[in-house]
Amino acid sequence: MMFDHDALEAARDRLPDPAEDRPAEVDDALETGERIGFGEGEPLANVGYDEYPDDVLHPSAGDVLRVVANHELVTEHQDVADELGTSVSRAEKAAEHHGVELPSGGSFEVETATGTIDVPLADGPVHLDDCTDDPADDHRLMHHLTVICGMGVAEVVAFLERAVNDARGGDARYSVREGDVKDTLREMNLMNGATTAQRERERRRRGPEADELNRGRHTTTTVTPEFFEE
Repeated sequence: MMFDHDALEAARDRLPDPAEDRPAEVDDALETGERIGFGEGEPLANVGYDEYPDDVLHPSAGDVLRVVANHELVTEHQDVADELGTSVSRAEKAAEHHGVELPSGGSFEVETATGTIDVPLADGPVHLDDCTDDPADDHRLMHHLTVICGMGVAEVVAFLERAVNDARGGDARYSVREGDVKDTLREMNLMNGATTAQRERERRRRGPEADELNRGRHTTTTVTPEFFEE
């Protein structure tokens, strides 16, 4: 991996914030756009999620159901159910109730390569099998997203959760906390401060008495080592 020392220093100076000046391709990759699933990206209907029907069988739900069912991204009954936050059986019952024809396959297909994620400014898709079990722990991927792409911590979290869940399809949902991303960046010396594991080791080294002191149960003043200052 080639390292641009100026880019590394710039990343250290700004993280956890994103870079102010970065290629448009990165911003495009962070755009959620229209995506199937209630609360996932932009809604497929012509109204906001807060105006989606609480009950798809309600008389007023027909218009939203019809728009969703006719959307180009929607190709099966499960898509309709996912977008409206309901079950397939209830979506089918609602369609019959409102006289809406649900898609039965359709010609428009959105294909996502299982096990790969499209990363901006990369030469090609990244195979999850080539990463650590948790992509947020993978130093090469994190270097690319933060140093090369200029993403901030919150953006890395949003990008990874969306990209990894798309790659895994129907498997268990992937989620990552900002604290986990910060820990990885601290391990890589891209952010100051100690990782959660380092803090825990220090706490154990200092023992129960230090815990008592830190809780203010004694009058003795404790000084936090500079290593843990941020």
